[in-house]
Amino acid sequence: MQFAYDFVTNWIVENDTASYQYFDAQVNLLKSYLNTYTPAYNAAAEATLTAADKAKATIESLMAEQKAALISEIKDEATVKEYAERLNNVVALAEMQNIYDNPDATDYTAFIKNPKLEAETGWTFSKGNGNTNTTSGQWLDGSSTRYIDSYNSNGLTGYIASQLITGLPNGTYTVGVYTRTPAEGAYIFNTVGDNTTYVEIPLDYYMGTNEEGEEVQMIASDNHGPIWEAAKAAYESGDYTDDEYTIYTINNVEGEYIGRGWKHQEMAGIQVTNHELTIGTCAGSEALQTEKVFAGNWYSVGGWTLTLTEKGDNTGWEGPIADGIDAVERTAAQADGIYTLTGVKTNKLQRGVNVIVNGGKTMKVIMK
Repeated sequence: MQFAYDFVTNWIVENDTASYQYFDAQVNLLKSYLNTYTPAYNAAAEATLTAADKAKATIESLMAEQKAALISEIKDEATVKEYAERLNNVVALAEMQNIYDNPDATDYTAFIKNPKLEAETGWTFSKGNGNTNTTSGQWLDGSSTRYIDSYNSNGLTGYIASQLITGLPNGTYTVGVYTRTPAEGAYIFNTVGDNTTYVEIPLDYYMGTNEEGEEVQMIASDNHGPIWEAAKAAYESGDYTDDEYTIYTINNVEGEYIGRGWKHQEMAGIQVTNHELTIGTCAGSEALQTEKVFAGNWYSVGGWTLTLTEKGDNTGWEGPIADGIDAVERTAAQADGIYTLTGVKTNKLQRGVNVIVNGGKTMKVIMK
């Protein structure tokens, strides 16, 4: 930060006739160091405090490499963002390595990027004719938690969301997720190698009153639902937790609590043998060869978890860092190129001083 501050301050002093637009561009370089990279660097430093030796050494090595590069020449905003992403990825790998190195660990949810859809990074979406990838507003406890969801009033088709999990120890796993649907034909799935297993999101029902005042069985879509029903039963028994009270009372319509429709599903017995697992959800279709075609306008999925239930054969495999660091290094190579002294990336050498970055190393070349 001091380097970036000094650079921009000196530039301002030496360029008192520059335009506001160019001035703002220089200030944005400083902001990228402050708002983009510094939080990533501080998070990485904090991660080293609890990381095991191998993970700690990996993080500290990258921090030192990036620090040297960032204070050798000012970097443009795109490069700073790439550095921050690379550092975040290594910290995530270190957390995964720590889990793998713990012989008693069973919760492998950290291997999923954004399991609660905190962001869409890590997930691949095909909206089909839907209107969104994700949304929020009707989570089971009323929080702002995001979840996979899309809508089309004429019927949702072609919607798929998935994530390839890499660097995963071989073994047997259970995938957990919260779901709700108003119609048949919505699925969650897992893929190992060439084999995909589709698990339909089942319909849930409750007894309600129709427009004629008759008590009939109704589908629990965005209301009622097994989680809400359990919270209601606990509340009515007088023996309930704060979370159960929140879930039961979260959605009040005309003085009546009606819930949000959520349930919890699991896909158990998933055998990973090549350190990779794909998880996802889709609107059933003929193209995907699912048993049913989705018959609704929307459905929702969120809050993924991953649990190791039985260890597999990992002989000769050193863990997520060894498996994933090459990918991180390839990302870093994207920063290679030719830069001006102000950190602007160019396609060719410019007249004056050029900074050439190659494999994380920099050198200056003067073009006359």
